Amino acid sequence: MRNFLVPTILLTILLFGLSVHAGELVSYQGRLTDSAGSAVPDGDYELTFSLWNDSTGGQQQWSETHTSVSVSDGLLSVILGKDGALDATIFEIEPLFLQIQIGLSNIIEPRTRLTSAPTSVAAKKVAGDIETGEGYLNLKSSDSMLAVSISSEGKGSPAFLRMYNPDSQYPEQKLIEMSSEADGGKFNLFAPGDYESTPTFTIGLEPMPFRPPYLGFYDPSGSLPHDPYVKMGFDPSPFRGYLEFYDPGSGWTDYAMVKMGTEPSPFHKGFIAMYNPEIGPPPKLQEMGVNDSSGDWESFYRMYSIDPVDEGMTFEISNTINDGANLRLFNAQPGRASYTVIDMYYDSTNGGGTVKCQSDAENSWGSLTGRDFSLGNVYTANVRIDYGGNSYFSGNMGLGVQPATNILEVKQNSFTDPIADAWTVYSSQRWKKNIRTIESALDKVDRLRGVSFDWVADDKPDIGMIAEEVGEVFPEVVAYEENGIDAKSIDYNRLTAVLVEAVKELKSENEELRKRIEILEQQ
Repeated sequence: MRNFLVPTILLTILLFGLSVHAGELVSYQGRLTDSAGSAVPDGDYELTFSLWNDSTGGQQQWSETHTSVSVSDGLLSVILGKDGALDATIFEIEPLFLQIQIGLSNIIEPRTRLTSAPTSVAAKKVAGDIETGEGYLNLKSSDSMLAVSISSEGKGSPAFLRMYNPDSQYPEQKLIEMSSEADGGKFNLFAPGDYESTPTFTIGLEPMPFRPPYLGFYDPSGSLPHDPYVKMGFDPSPFRGYLEFYDPGSGWTDYAMVKMGTEPSPFHKGFIAMYNPEIGPPPKLQEMGVNDSSGDWESFYRMYSIDPVDEGMTFEISNTINDGANLRLFNAQPGRASYTVIDMYYDSTNGGGTVKCQSDAENSWGSLTGRDFSLGNVYTANVRIDYGGNSYFSGNMGLGVQPATNILEVKQNSFTDPIADAWTVYSSQRWKKNIRTIESALDKVDRLRGVSFDWVADDKPDIGMIAEEVGEVFPEVVAYEENGIDAKSIDYNRLTAVLVEAVKELKSENEELRKRIEILEQQ
């Protein structure tokens, strides 16, 4: 027979909260040594464990034999209560001692006293502030008010941990709730006092890919469900992080009044947007942010029309890496929003700033750059004045006349007359054909009449011709109204050609007459 020292004991209760139905299991670990303190040889041993109400003698409360306990380096581990049920009432006995017997007669002495374990401590309080049942555990305060509740209906069912208002005026009012449900986990805070039991603060973690995590603050005084004040989280499609502010008093509780967000590749967009709470659904009023959707980083600030039907842009400031800064004003009239009317930007083609104004009604525009000033239509520039002082006009130009019906038109009876060193007219043979000398020029001149007259508009005296009379002889030099009947003006310069030929004809006649006179004088 071997002599053994008392083994080292480590006792662990595996079940918290004694609600005993099928007995308790106790994990026991120890070490068997000989009288010299050395570990017993490795092998299988028969061990009998028993509980007594005294250190020596007394009454046995429980016993269980393990016929084959594996021992290695003196260490052993067994589960007590597998064969001989351990009733929870045994642990209420004080004092309580564990006795171990090796084989049929070798009893290890002295017996080991068992101290209180968490299970026995909890067991003493079951009748006080802990209440258990099928799928729940409730903790109550000293005045029996519900303080904490843990519940679950089993696998696949939601699990909850709730903490309640300690104020006796609001019994069992939830203040904190943590849950694990099929659609995700949540953490909720509730407003204490005379409010419905819906959360005013929520953190949600819902399963991906379609229900992302979020955080929300809610109005505790609104109708159920409570209106949100603030929400933050991210959406998976399109993937973005966001922070949203709501105005519960606006009546549009499903629409954020302020949104802040960011979107990763391929959008690379961060933004802040504000909405109009006076119109529903609330249209966007302002927006600022950065964007890389076109491959060129852009920062921008935009304002939108308050018209509920036409939510187009009315103002924009932007800046891009490639194109530089840009300011645009858009038509704010209903149905015309987002149509550019003023555009200020850096123009890389002329190396300077450009201001462009556009009329959406006639598709006309004007621009001012560091090099020139231009006016035009959707197709081309009609007027251009460059930095060298050169001017270009593709249409009619009126001085004191609007609109001008001729390429250059000066106001009739203007307070002063135009003056110049010279005024030349296109006349090269290169641009003419069917060239013929004017015939009977002297007879035609004879049909003209020079007159003096007063202008109807200001009674100013003047001399000239009557356009209608000249038109009967030389229609080429007279301009008419669109009706083709009423004459407007005479091109006096072109009459020079007639007068030249008339003088030549007169000279020819004079020479003929001179010859006749000489002949008569010689007779």
